[in-house]
Amino acid sequence: MKLMPVQVEHQLEVDFSLVEEFDDDWQDSTEEGMAPRVLVMHVRGTYRSGSQGNPDADALVLTLHGMLRMISPDALVFDFRELDYTWGNRMVEVLRCDNEERWLPIVRSYCVSDLCRAALAGLGLDHEVMFDDLGDAAAVARDEALLLRALDEMNSRSLELIVLVREGTSAKILHPALVSAESRLRDHFSQSWALRSWAVDSRKVVVLWVSHDELEEAREFADYVALDPSGDSVLAFAPRPDWPEWFNEIRHRTVS
Repeated sequence: MKLMPVQVEHQLEVDFSLVEEFDDDWQDSTEEGMAPRVLVMHVRGTYRSGSQGNPDADALVLTLHGMLRMISPDALVFDFRELDYTWGNRMVEVLRCDNEERWLPIVRSYCVSDLCRAALAGLGLDHEVMFDDLGDAAAVARDEALLLRALDEMNSRSLELIVLVREGTSAKILHPALVSAESRLRDHFSQSWALRSWAVDSRKVVVLWVSHDELEEAREFADYVALDPSGDSVLAFAPRPDWPEWFNEIRHRTVS
């Protein structure tokens, strides 16, 4: 057997750090243990232009995903102040930093300089999310991570999918509707970060039998999916904090 060494060739220097203290007085007004874990990825060097920079991007992605898996931070700050980047579409893969195993999406912010600002804007980064100061970028990432955590904690029913069934609906309609409920609802909400924690990896489907009038009132709720062909009998929802009181009451009637 003959083995050939394989390695990703790149010209960038990468290291990581966790934010221990923020520049503002945020720590003084919070309880111990409440601080989100903010990971900073420092990248230095020259990103090669165009497709020649693909190995640079691949190396960054491999390094970043390994660190995300090990640290599991609440937020990520890209420190690109010393990165000379002018062009290369593969860089989008680095900025995206997707990780489908996470329960919540990763909050990101970007600390940049004139060495890379224009090129990153060309990839779609808004100037409002790019900061000159690392402390400012870390504080913004921290605050957005706290907001996302609050949204998730505010919805203690986040592991449920709620299906409303009009009284009198036949099993011929109900069975195929329930079979498709979880996958269709996940697909429906997959583009919304605020609802992602309510739709991903759902573990329970709660079926509520409601009257005709209650089902019609539920149609006024935002973001529902009709699971039956006509849309007259079965509606599915991800839990929301703005449900009216009557909805919370009927949740305790008939659960199956």
